[in-house]
Amino acid sequence: MKKVLSMVLVVIMICVSFGVVHASSSDGVGPVNVMPLDGSLFDMDKGELIVDAYIANLSNKHISELTNISYKIIDLDRGLDVTSYITIDPIKPDGGIKIGGSIKYRFITYGINYPYPLKNIGFKFNCNAIFVENPDIVENPDIDVKVYYNGTKINFDVQPKIKNGRTMVPVRFVSETLGANVSWDERTKTVTIVHGNNVMKLQIGSKKAILNGTEYTLEAPAEIDNGRTMVPVRFISEMFSKTVQWSESYRTVIISD
Repeated sequence: MKKVLSMVLVVIMICVSFGVVHASSSDGVGPVNVMPLDGSLFDMDKGELIVDAYIANLSNKHISELTNISYKIIDLDRGLDVTSYITIDPIKPDGGIKIGGSIKYRFITYGINYPYPLKNIGFKFNCNAIFVENPDIVENPDIDVKVYYNGTKINFDVQPKIKNGRTMVPVRFVSETLGANVSWDERTKTVTIVHGNNVMKLQIGSKKAILNGTEYTLEAPAEIDNGRTMVPVRFISEMFSKTVQWSESYRTVIISD
């Protein structure tokens, strides 16, 4: 049933809890000091809601994009969390946020399934960011691909590379960072990765991967580069239930739990 919302009072609480991240390197992934410039929540035809959030970058780093976006919606009249009753799609803008700049994020509802009239609503918006201190350097397409896990950069002795649109990384470095054990069978050219109760086997030159007895297809075959076994980072990470994001502009892979 379509609901008509009477919006009497709207409270917007967006991105006010972040502190400045102090990174030892020139770039990274993490929360940054941002704040809303403005925000509006209003009813549309057919009971839809739209939130426009204007966010200012107060950090000393250039933000390439915001990540791990989450939100919470509160019925202020009843003190209830109604997030599960309202489905919202965040519409991400193109481009980053320069120091001293601002950007708009829009949130649009798919539908509302709440049994009470919504009059006073609080909207809390949280996020992390991919940030850089010198965008002129990182926007160079010839720079090395970077990989981060839960905000910490993974260092490699053989650099990740892009091959046929896939990011290839040294399997041992990534797997051990994710908490797995890695072994190598020289005779069969096979890598075995053990992560908890999960066992994965990869063979050099093959697109096949065996996880707990089930065969999967890799996006690109495992290969040897300077003595290291290279595999698609997204496949390995997602096989172990990790979330993977990619920033094309800054050639950065973000892995998170």
